[in-house]
Amino acid sequence: MTAQRTYRGVTCIRCGQPISVSAQVVSLHNEIAHRLENLPHSFSVRCQMCEQESVYEIKDIRRFDGQPPIRLTKARYGPPIVFS
Repeated sequence: MTAQRTYRGVTCIRCGQPISVSAQVVSLHNEIAHRLENLPHSFSVRCQMCEQESVYEIKDIRRFDGQPPIRLTKARYGPPIVFS
């Protein structure tokens, strides 16, 4: 029997895809969970699928099954902005 792989992350508020969070954010989540105080904590993270960055609260972190999604194509950037 193989163990199912999981990771912690948040759901992108723009496209709905899961976003994995760093080990540092997971550590902060664990620290806060073991305290009696419920202090507000937030962090920002960029979605790999839609490439939008948003702010999330520590309480938004949850466990996802499988591997984090990886964007297979490069982002489509518009033409460079030139200031004169």
